Amino acid sequence: FQPGFEQEDTRIQGCVPVYGASDFSAPFSKKTPYPAKAGVLKMVCGGTPETEPECYQQITPANWVSKKTPPFLLLQGETDALIPVQETQAFWHALQSKNRRHSALLTLPLIEHAFDIFPTLTAQCIVPVIEQYLLMLHENYNKQQGIK
Repeated sequence: FQPGFEQEDTRIQGCVPVYGASDFSAPFSKKTPYPAKAGVLKMVCGGTPETEPECYQQITPANWVSKKTPPFLLLQGETDALIPVQETQAFWHALQSKNRRHSALLTLPLIEHAFDIFPTLTAQCIVPVIEQYLLMLHENYNKQQGIK
């Protein structure tokens, strides 16, 4: 997958999901039903969490968190109707319980899903935050590699 760069370190050094989904069983819940998302997930996994539990275990990010997980900057609107802030907070807690690397959670008050599609003030303010976070990760990587 990396012709000409086989000897280079291409491991993921960080992740910045913006309103990222992390609980794929939630759309089936009676408490937080979401039929459209449930329909897509049924196609992906070939059934529901009850009929295809292994698939849902595999696609749930929290199940993959370990000490080797790269740092995350999670960005989530507090009023997101598609990805509830509680879902992102639960993933944040999973990261914190198993991996104390430079991860951060930034919840944005009164912000909905897809806030970055248009050049709103919020979208413009988030760009330097992401830039600084990625710069920090890059500097940390360079230090680990002995690069100045």
